[in-house]
Amino acid sequence: MTDTTNVPVPLAQTTPPAQLTALERYGRSGGDVYGDLLRFSGKSGGWVSGAQAVEIPIGTQLVAIIPEMLAGYVKWSNGELVEQALVPVTETYDPKALRASLGETDPSRWPQGENGVEDPWKEAAYLPMKDLKTGAKYRYSTSSVGGTRAVKRLVATYAWQMRAAPETTANHLPVVELGARDYKHPDRKRGTIFNPVLTGVDWVPASAVADKGDDRQGVMFAPSGEPTQPVFEDHRSEKAKKRRKTSL
Repeated sequence: MTDTTNVPVPLAQTTPPAQLTALERYGRSGGDVYGDLLRFSGKSGGWVSGAQAVEIPIGTQLVAIIPEMLAGYVKWSNGELVEQALVPVTETYDPKALRASLGETDPSRWPQGENGVEDPWKEAAYLPMKDLKTGAKYRYSTSSVGGTRAVKRLVATYAWQMRAAPETTANHLPVVELGARDYKHPDRKRGTIFNPVLTGVDWVPASAVADKGDDRQGVMFAPSGEPTQPVFEDHRSEKAKKRRKTSL
């Protein structure tokens, strides 16, 4: 007879949504190893991937898997990543509450950085991406001001478009073009600083980036039957477009 003493017994009741969210966060805390690490250099203005820093040319187009992104904070010490708190961006995501939960909120105790006293916890984003031409997978990870700003602009545009034209964007993901822009730093010693640019150029069915046999993608990447949007059109009103431009 089989000994079932230590076998977990399934619970009869349905798992509450709040607990499911907590379980998902716990699972995510183990780290996601989707693809090669994609990085942007603020000094050279180039994109590279993997441990060998393989160059990814400016203009490369990748699908941004926004529903799977993580956001939160990371802590660096002497150039090394020592702690991270990254969670899915759900309806419960509150960056201020998350930052407060990490402690070290007294500015008088913060260390000195390049721009004076700086919060040891930096806002960060983690965005899975895929090259449909080569099948290569990447995970764009950033905790720089310019990098997180680029991700936020992309995500905001994605959300606006999904709400404005659900009939053509439902179950679709944006194709973005990797770019860079530069500016002269006020401190001449720091010279030219480069920031990443993620420009939306197209839409593709979410099913196009799904890996066959990957069950966890089954819901998000369900075939939509909708035609691919020919261009990354801006469906907002002219007033909303002008308001957004003046706020950047």
